[in-house]
Amino acid sequence: MTKTEEIFKSNGCPYTNQSQGNDLRVVFVCSAGLLRSPTAARIAGEYGINARSAGSHLHCALIPLSANLIQWANWIVFMNPENEFEIAQKIPDADLLEIMRYKSIVWNIEDTYNYMEEGLEWILRKKIEETFDVRI
Repeated sequence: MTKTEEIFKSNGCPYTNQSQGNDLRVVFVCSAGLLRSPTAARIAGEYGINARSAGSHLHCALIPLSANLIQWANWIVFMNPENEFEIAQKIPDADLLEIMRYKSIVWNIEDTYNYMEEGLEWILRKKIEETFDVRI
């Protein structure tokens, strides 16, 4: 049996399992999941955070924020209030919406940056360090 088969067989779902370790799990969400949130996920990884990126525009995001990612994450960081609002309007399940809101952190990083742009990197490092009390 492979390690992946073991995880799915023993847990039923992979939200928490010992194979992923105990690192903080964070999903970063921007509009399309292509620029700000992947930059944040990459930088967060440097701080030892188990990070993913997703998009709030469900029709055009590379990886849309899903129920599975909401359940998996310890925290969901929305790049701006519009991203959180857009997802909240699309979640029909009241329990899942409550879980998402409980885990939500909303920053105010507008959609004006390119992937790994120096100014965005600086802002994200500062926000990650302040929000999660981590240092490299």
